[in-house]
Amino acid sequence: MPLSEVDLAAFPRAYTATLDGHAPADIRETLAKEFPAANAERIFNHIQRAFERAADRGLKAVHGWCIESSRDLYRKMTEVGDYEGALRAVKQVAALAETIADRQEDPTATAGQLIDLFPAEAKG
Repeated sequence: MPLSEVDLAAFPRAYTATLDGHAPADIRETLAKEFPAANAERIFNHIQRAFERAADRGLKAVHGWCIESSRDLYRKMTEVGDYEGALRAVKQVAALAETIADRQEDPTATAGQLIDLFPAEAKG
């Protein structure tokens, strides 16, 4: 079902809050205050679909983006002397490389696994 005008207005706020790591209950509360006529469940469904579309862009592209982002973080952290953070970036790339190798050995290892971003028990 398409988003209403109110849902469309609230969508960016909920999407950003989700990316920022806010809990679904907190997002629902914010939507209820800022957009009382918005349908939070419909908005969450659209957020989930937006993430699914992003995932359809291809695993190699996602891996490449992760590696390049980590490289950029490493560069920035070494520039400011944050060597602990730089080491974390290196460890993330190493873990990603291991994940890529594991997936190449068994491409079905993660097939069919779904993550519910907005679980029912978290709904307020």
